[in-house]
Amino acid sequence: MILYLDASALVKRYVAEPGSEEVLRRIGEAKAVGTAAISRAEVTAALAKAVRFGLLTREEAQSANHCFRQEWPDLIRLPVTDLVLDRAAALAWDLGLRGYDAVQLAAGLSWQDALEAPVSFATFDRQLWIASSRVGLTPLPDDLPALIDSWKRAVEPTVLTPPVPLQTPQHRRGVEPRGAAGGKVAGEESHHGEDAGNGHESEGIGGADAEEESGEEAGEGE
Repeated sequence: MILYLDASALVKRYVAEPGSEEVLRRIGEAKAVGTAAISRAEVTAALAKAVRFGLLTREEAQSANHCFRQEWPDLIRLPVTDLVLDRAAALAWDLGLRGYDAVQLAAGLSWQDALEAPVSFATFDRQLWIASSRVGLTPLPDDLPALIDSWKRAVEPTVLTPPVPLQTPQHRRGVEPRGAAGGKVAGEESHHGEDAGNGHESEGIGGADAEEESGEEAGEGE
């Protein structure tokens, strides 16, 4: 399995909350694990907001963010190029997605196109999960709406020490497109400084709605 993690899924690798076991299991099954370069900012922003909302202590969030930073180079980091942004704009318009959600979806689709192989798209945002199925990705978890409904009475999040290694160099062979890890894809210009919103109905620290919080970053959402 080739696994794409959006920010709402990736953060669950570092914080124990509903969905964390699913994410860790899928990582363990995956041949390769990738995410868009913007997830670097989104995950850190989600952890910072969790502190502001009292969901994690500052020390807990710092510990989780340190682990995330340590593992970031092990992920296949898909660049947000002008072509990806063009695709994201079309997805945002056609599917009613928020900006960062559309970028995540466009990055996953572009990776699938480059590999000419199915990509499993993990997200804990209900609207993005539905959209990923509509555009031809394989959405994970298998039934997110039912899971969200079952997690209404979930316990408070805590910091999680990831037990499953992300990837080794040999895992990446053949699944890392040119330009990944922040490089330039042939014929495309890398784009920096993107900004938009994130989230709709979702579960967990990484799934909140940025725009409804007066421009704040991604964080706790439902």
